[in-house]
Amino acid sequence: MSHFKSRFVMASACSIVASTLAGEETGSLPDFSRRDHPLEVDGGTVHAWEVALEVNDSLERVSSPVVLFLHGGTWSGRPDFDLQFEDYSTMESFARKGWDTFAVDARGYGQSTNPEGENWSEAADVVKDLRVVVERICELRSVEEVSLVGWSWGSQVAALFAQEHPELVSRVVLYGTRWQPLEYEYELPDERLRISTLEDAKSDFVEGCFDPKLVDVYARAAIAADPDSPNGVFRDYYANLPLIDPEKLLAPTLVIAGEHEASHSIGDMSALFEALPSTDKQLAVIPGGGHAVHLEKGRYRWRSTVLAFLDESPGR
Repeated sequence: MSHFKSRFVMASACSIVASTLAGEETGSLPDFSRRDHPLEVDGGTVHAWEVALEVNDSLERVSSPVVLFLHGGTWSGRPDFDLQFEDYSTMESFARKGWDTFAVDARGYGQSTNPEGENWSEAADVVKDLRVVVERICELRSVEEVSLVGWSWGSQVAALFAQEHPELVSRVVLYGTRWQPLEYEYELPDERLRISTLEDAKSDFVEGCFDPKLVDVYARAAIAADPDSPNGVFRDYYANLPLIDPEKLLAPTLVIAGEHEASHSIGDMSALFEALPSTDKQLAVIPGGGHAVHLEKGRYRWRSTVLAFLDESPGR
């Protein structure tokens, strides 16, 4: 990536922050429709949660371009992306900007069926379910493709899906991602599920980067939605990396992370960015942000950076 393009991405983020703040913190708030879409997939049920501006009561309405959020390895889509506290709902924020937003819960997360048999909710397992979900969303919204925003382990799902089903993907955002194998070894888990705690839910937040009230609210919401979570994420990180083959990821791609990214190396993300073949790609680092910057003080800059990238989609 050239130095000029690095500066351009960061300058673009800065120029949009003021208008984003004004638009989200003042004036009358719009009405949102929220719908749960339970889909039968290969013997189980996978839930997709939708947040959009209220237009009418028709489920089959033709709507805005679609962005699909993919959660990380411990918590499901609603606490991650539609947290009902002040202005912290990422899905509401994107819906205000003209996007029809969905968040899908992998098996074992949220209200979706627990994985069984050979399915541990590894990224490859989720991609199989996700094709059915994306095709159904395209049918509901009369679109041919969606944009994907994957956070943490969800970025592995997003990239793998975009590699295998490029015809269904417009743009990809890899947020807090990891490409290359870890430098240390772990023992693979024997249990399919693990129990989570309030402290686990607070662990992604970097001191000084967040509102303490938010972290308490988020932790309670996360535990309520996901008292336990599948261990497929650890099988991916400990044994399956690299899942992403940059040469096969042809969609326009944004690689983005907080400055204090704790879970993954900024250097690893830079190497992934350089390996992507697309000429339409960006690498962005959000100053003062951690692994969960979309829920921290830097969320406005994160939102404006991601939205600016997604808004370059055809038809926007």
